Amino acid sequence: MRYLIAFFIGLAATVTLAVAPPVAATPASHVSTGLDPAPRHWVSVDLSEQTLTAYEDEVAIKTFVVSTGDADHPTLRGRYHVKAMWEKIDVIGKDYYFHDVPHFIKYYGSFAIHAATWHDDFGTPVSHGCVNMKPEDAKWVYEFLSVGDLVYIHK
Repeated sequence: MRYLIAFFIGLAATVTLAVAPPVAATPASHVSTGLDPAPRHWVSVDLSEQTLTAYEDEVAIKTFVVSTGDADHPTLRGRYHVKAMWEKIDVIGKDYYFHDVPHFIKYYGSFAIHAATWHDDFGTPVSHGCVNMKPEDAKWVYEFLSVGDLVYIHK
């Protein structure tokens, strides 16, 4: 069964439920979320470094190079929680339209972490505010996170 959802002007999706499989990795470093208790799975997006790091408890297990918002469309800083996840979604903005954007992880309003197949400028802020990832990296994060997990965005 397919559903069409419009939750923002020009943003529609085919809903697919996602269940994250367990992830095994070697701990890389330790960081505090400032939350008690710390969330089990969460991600940290560093706007200065253009990276997204996945954490299990307070241990970093994998880091990816990303592309966040450009100067005219900044990625908002703050602590958010995953609101919804779509395996594929159409993303329509004032000056763009992308069909079937893979691994879309909505965390605030129309802001999301997702695969970007239309550019290869990872490591440089070029998005319209979302956190863009290479398709294979976005897939890994999509399988790692669940609705309710923390997304921490900072400089």
